[in-house]
Amino acid sequence: MQFSDTTNKSGLLQDIDFWLFGTSATMNTTAFPVADRTRRINQRLNQVVSIIFQNDRRWKYDDFNQSDMNIFYTTLVEGQNDYEVSGADFLTIEEVAIKDSDGKYRILSPVVREESVSQELENLEGGNAGVPTKYEKHGNSILLYPSPSLTYLTASEGLRVRGKRLPSYFSADDTITEPGFNPLYHDYLSMGAAYDYALANGMRNKVNQLSPELQKKEVAIANDYADRARDDKPKASVEDNDEYQDSLFQ
Repeated sequence: MQFSDTTNKSGLLQDIDFWLFGTSATMNTTAFPVADRTRRINQRLNQVVSIIFQNDRRWKYDDFNQSDMNIFYTTLVEGQNDYEVSGADFLTIEEVAIKDSDGKYRILSPVVREESVSQELENLEGGNAGVPTKYEKHGNSILLYPSPSLTYLTASEGLRVRGKRLPSYFSADDTITEPGFNPLYHDYLSMGAAYDYALANGMRNKVNQLSPELQKKEVAIANDYADRARDDKPKASVEDNDEYQDSLFQ
């Protein structure tokens, strides 16, 4: 479903009026301005992406409208272990890797600075530069241990970070742009924006009508994204089979 379709009245902006008033024939932009509609649709987009992130499991989601992959590259600097990765780049970090002198990326092991490993990290941090084997997430920084030595590494695009990022948001003047997730659930955005308007304007009956419908769609979105990697199901182990067999006789 595209963002706005003033001809066929089938866009998200027009669909808001359908959920509120039963028709999208005439869009009431006085009571509910386009700027407000756009903001609420974007907030509902955040909610959809949050649901997806919690359920995408083995096939990771990224907004269809993004023009590049959700991978961040930066140059390695000899002796520098602190590399900034802002929240604008990633909401979560899924993998950190460094490129060796052969041009191959080597995945690093994540660590958390707890008492049990604090001394180990301090030793790596204070020692000589070398080939990083571990990384720590701290604030907006990725900390490499030990600090990189360029003897065995590549500086250009030497650090690669994969993660989950913000969706591609709508602008008020968008027209044919569509939401960057499963088209089966695009109307969740317009329905959600209609609910937000009804809630803000004391339309209690409409709030009560829309609330269960939104909840149904949220469950459906979660289930679909949890189950979409059907070609990549993990195989049951011998232990899993034994536990299953045991459960039959309990």
